[in-house]
Amino acid sequence: MAARSDSRQAKLARAREEARLRNAEKRKEEEKLEDLATEYFFLQGEITDAREAAAKRIADIQEELAKAVAGLEEQATSIVGQVAVLRTAQEASTRLGVPVAAATAARKLAKATPVDSAPADSGKPEPDAPSEDADSTAGTAAESVSGQVPGQAGSPDGAGQTQPPEVPV
Repeated sequence: MAARSDSRQAKLARAREEARLRNAEKRKEEEKLEDLATEYFFLQGEITDAREAAAKRIADIQEELAKAVAGLEEQATSIVGQVAVLRTAQEASTRLGVPVAAATAARKLAKATPVDSAPADSGKPEPDAPSEDADSTAGTAAESVSGQVPGQAGSPDGAGQTQPPEVPV
């Protein structure tokens, strides 16, 4: 019986050893899976951080762009106003391709705002030009009737296009 128990003891020892080896392999595999999951979640956090940083940069660039565009639009409006002051809002509209209403508004703004590059007052009276109110009233009345801006038909630069009537806001 002693031989039998030895062989049983040997078999149990081999079985224990095999169980330890398999458990060690499973522990290594579980550690590897845990390491991979840790790396995955770390990278997900990095992705989120990168997206947030990019969104902030985009917002900063958009803000910078809005400021730059506002300044450029202000300069463009000033130029439209200067043309409208030198001629008429209608002519500024035709020359620059802006709506008459925008040219009239720019003209009013240009007259109300002193321009640094304007020549000093030479004491000469300004050339006769239609009043601002006449520009806007005549344009609105003619547009509502025919859809054509007055003065465009047969204008020297051939701007005989029609404009749709203005839609009240």
